[in-house]
Amino acid sequence: MRILSISLYNENDELLRTVNLTNNELFLVYGNVKKPKDKKKTINSIGKTLFLKMCNYILGSKCDSELTKSVIANYYIISEISDSHNCNHKVKRALNQKSITVDEIEIQLDSYIEIYNIDRRLLSRQVRLYPKGSLLGYNKT
Repeated sequence: MRILSISLYNENDELLRTVNLTNNELFLVYGNVKKPKDKKKTINSIGKTLFLKMCNYILGSKCDSELTKSVIANYYIISEISDSHNCNHKVKRALNQKSITVDEIEIQLDSYIEIYNIDRRLLSRQVRLYPKGSLLGYNKT
């Protein structure tokens, strides 16, 4: 399974942001600071971690208790994915729901993981490229 795009909507069904992914095996998420000497313009709070959590949701993670209790708990994601047969599907998942909708059919998360052959064990590593962290860190979520 490959994620082709992710769109975030608020509780009023307003599109907040769409991110289109390339058709590569690897994608990088980074913060681009245009004014590095301006201490107010940092890479903090620009959505990197939230974007990775949204990818994780589309890849079948369980509900994140931190997100389900936050102000964005009623937001939802719509993603376009490509399966192993190169067929595209529309996936919708609310941040506070255990079920997932594929092509407008609601299914349980376990079935989704099985249908799309998602091996969650392969998603437990992340590379950190900042001086305070290790190069390979364990992502417990």
